[in-house]
Amino acid sequence: MTPVDYILGYFLDLAFGDPEVIPHPVRGIGKLVDFLYAKFKKDRSDRFLAILSGVIIWLITVASTGFAVSLLLALSRLIGESAAHLVTIYLIYSV
Repeated sequence: MTPVDYILGYFLDLAFGDPEVIPHPVRGIGKLVDFLYAKFKKDRSDRFLAILSGVIIWLITVASTGFAVSLLLALSRLIGESAAHLVTIYLIYSV
């Protein structure tokens, strides 16, 4: 990752925003949170359990997102340095 990757990703986001036709990682993260929320937040009457389930949802979301990004970047590096730059630019653009 270079500063140029960050700059290109940033300007792509400014230029194109979030088009509906391109897979968007943040939408995927939102679907994961919705799924986890439905599974863990069934009983909201107990404050402790509500907080605990929120922490679990946060941990799963952050860990799985971090793992997916790390895996994607590692696989792109196996293909080549140019692929790693393109994936980095796309990830910055989409976030």
